[in-house]
Amino acid sequence: MVKDAGGVLYGDGANLNALLGRIKPGDLGFDILHSNLHKTFTQPHGGGGPGAGAIMVSEKLSQYLPSPMSKIEK
Repeated sequence: MVKDAGGVLYGDGANLNALLGRIKPGDLGFDILHSNLHKTFTQPHGGGGPGAGAIMVSEKLSQYLPSPMSKIEK
């Protein structure tokens, strides 16, 4: 319904650890999704530095990303 009206969907990926390796984030239907890499692959906040996060976007929003960026070629 939101997308049909021209809206975009934002997903909070802070708690995706349980789904790691079981899903593809792109299949969830969000236009923007952040992933807290510091919770998934390293120590949490306060354990030696600021947290790291990846921002994943749909093709529709990719033109608005800053450079440099990583891209997976199909």
